[in-house]
Amino acid sequence: MKTKLKVVTVTLNPALDLTGSLDLLLTGKVNLIHRGSLHPAGKGINVAKVLAELGAKVTAGCLALIIKRPLYSCLIH
Repeated sequence: MKTKLKVVTVTLNPALDLTGSLDLLLTGKVNLIHRGSLHPAGKGINVAKVLAELGAKVTAGCLALIIKRPLYSCLIH
C-alpha cells in the first residue's frame, strides 16, 4: 500500500486574491466583469493547493488566521 505524502505549509504573508472573469475583452474600452471570486493566496497556500491536487495530505496555515480569523476562515475549506 502506498503512503500518502504529508505536508505542512505556513504562509507568513498571506493575501486575498480577487479574480474577475468576463466573456469578451474589448481593448480601449471599459470592461466590466460578470463574475468575481475571492480566495486565499500566498506562496505556502498556493503550494498547498497544488500538492493537494496532486494527492498529498496537506495542512496549510498562516499568521492571518490568528490575527484576522473571521476574514480568512470563511474562505478556507
